[in-house]
Amino acid sequence: MGKVYLLLVIHNHQPCDNFGWVIEDAFQKAYKPFIDVLEKYPDIKVALHYSGSLFEWIDKNRPQFFDRIKKLICNGQIELLSGGFYEPILSLLSENDRISQIQQMNDFIKERFLIVPKGLWLTERVWDPDLVTTFNKTGLSYTMLDNNHFKKAGINAEIIKDYYVLNTGFKVFCGNKTLRYIMPFGKVSDVKNYFSKARDNDKDTCLVFSDDGEKFGFWPKTYDWVYKKKWLESFFDMLSENKDLIETITPEAIFTKKEGVFLKNIPAASYSEMEQWANGHFENFLLKYPEVERMHKRMGLLSLRICDLEKKHGKDPGNIVKAKKQLFMSQTGCVYWHGVFGGFYLNHLREGFYRHIINAEKYLDELEPKSNISEYGQKEDLVIRLDNNDLSLHIKPGRRGEIVEIDCKDKSLNIVNTVSRKVEPYHDKIKKRSFLDIVSLKKQIQDRKFFNIYDLLGSKKKCLAKVLAYDKSDKSAFIDKFIFGKYSIKDMIHAKERNLQELSVELYEVVNINKDGKRSVEMHKTETVQHADVSFDIKKEIGLEQSNSFYVLYELKNIGVRKAKGFFATEVNLSIYNEKMCCEQQFKNVNNLFLNDQWTSSQISIKISEPVDIWIIPVYTVNESEEGLDRTYQYSRMLFMKKVCLVKEEKNNLKFEIKVT
Repeated sequence: MGKVYLLLVIHNHQPCDNFGWVIEDAFQKAYKPFIDVLEKYPDIKVALHYSGSLFEWIDKNRPQFFDRIKKLICNGQIELLSGGFYEPILSLLSENDRISQIQQMNDFIKERFLIVPKGLWLTERVWDPDLVTTFNKTGLSYTMLDNNHFKKAGINAEIIKDYYVLNTGFKVFCGNKTLRYIMPFGKVSDVKNYFSKARDNDKDTCLVFSDDGEKFGFWPKTYDWVYKKKWLESFFDMLSENKDLIETITPEAIFTKKEGVFLKNIPAASYSEMEQWANGHFENFLLKYPEVERMHKRMGLLSLRICDLEKKHGKDPGNIVKAKKQLFMSQTGCVYWHGVFGGFYLNHLREGFYRHIINAEKYLDELEPKSNISEYGQKEDLVIRLDNNDLSLHIKPGRRGEIVEIDCKDKSLNIVNTVSRKVEPYHDKIKKRSFLDIVSLKKQIQDRKFFNIYDLLGSKKKCLAKVLAYDKSDKSAFIDKFIFGKYSIKDMIHAKERNLQELSVELYEVVNINKDGKRSVEMHKTETVQHADVSFDIKKEIGLEQSNSFYVLYELKNIGVRKAKGFFATEVNLSIYNEKMCCEQQFKNVNNLFLNDQWTSSQISIKISEPVDIWIIPVYTVNESEEGLDRTYQYSRMLFMKKVCLVKEEKNNLKFEIKVT
């Protein structure tokens, strides 16, 4: 009878910008109790991965925990895995940044635990064949992938029982999907029976369980099941009692026990759930969510700037070292995707991304100031950047003449930290009210119906259906629109666009940049409101004033035959919060608006040259969290509406002066 060699690979991660109390809760419910139990079973061996951001938190808040890990390593129970230090999606990074992030983790493990890691945890199992070059350069020789990867490589076995050696010599293990679904949700007897089913009569078998450590205590309802009802202890007891047939082993040790199977290569892939969320390849997140693509582009530009400055000044200057750390923190994978646990839908994670980007730029500006006017992107994606000592405006002329980013340098804050609301698969749970309770969950396991474990996540709040609304386009500041016909604040709340017309696909022409020495951008386009049969010539100028102020100036001219009677509107979305902004507000004929942000203690004043009507509504997204479906406050959506009544060739000017303190 062949033996089952079982690799238990546990991945623990918290993003560097998560709330401290959340990380503490995860530590007390998952990370610490897992080690508490493991210490009781000296024959049980596991491979552990902690992300660098979690390592840093432990080092600062629970440093004695490292001593326990060291002891288990010395006893041969733990093999530590490397990876990108701040848990980046490696395929999104430049080769230099991949190597640097992995080397930082290698160095940390070597310094703190006195070992040299040989394998790595691949963030979200987002695999690209080109990554092998990076791994070889950093001394890493193996990782864990998923059934889905091997299926795409032409291996369609129901249970994969070997590890594989690629033509480069790099080794890959296959995390067993069934084990991932039944551990720790199934009975220990279910897991034991699965091992019996998987075991071969005539040769040894290698099975791999690789998954998040948070499911052992931190996921909903799991702490009671795993620790209070002692699932983990029962599981380890079962393994100890059957060690002649099931032997836990570390990845490095299996190489001396069992030869791998040759596999030429594995195509780009991730695990099946990720590909469902991404509609295929992971990088589709950048296509579906323009805010994510914009963040990725900002990170890439910063990386290139650091690379250029390293060539000129070397890698040692303190400001480059500090900027590089901020860059790596901005590369934390959580803000570039979302699935079961919020990801980029979490406002505070995106805020952290921009904080790191702006901090890094400030360090680099001290070393070598950049131009006050710069450009990146092309054609419809062209962005013109204006800088002074206090603010940075990222202006995208495009078809909407919008400001996609407003950076407040002293607070390291982007106040246009927004995300548009999209249809997500898990919204069907709300629409169909199809939540899986714990009783149904256990019954499905007993009946051998291995469900999607993410269905366990119910709804944290009631009445979420009322919050569901979907945007037709991404959200930024000073998006130009016209209203001819009926339009109400209720339409705005439910993201209905009737009679609210965004500008056409024709691009704004950039007429002047930095005219007369002003840090400004002048744009121009003509626009026809089809259903109203009126046409306008629009001139728009956005410029920085001294200090922490900027302006937006409009000139509208009726170039049609008919009298233009309706509203010119501009939409401004700002990621600010206070209690008064949690419900809709309406103002008529006002020239001034003062906004206080209780998150960051920022104040924004908007002075308008002529009276306008203003509607303000809070914007929430419905996304999943560790505790189930929840609503997340994102930003305030404001619509400034100026009544226009222009005969042919008549003009109207409107100016906004904005101050951020």
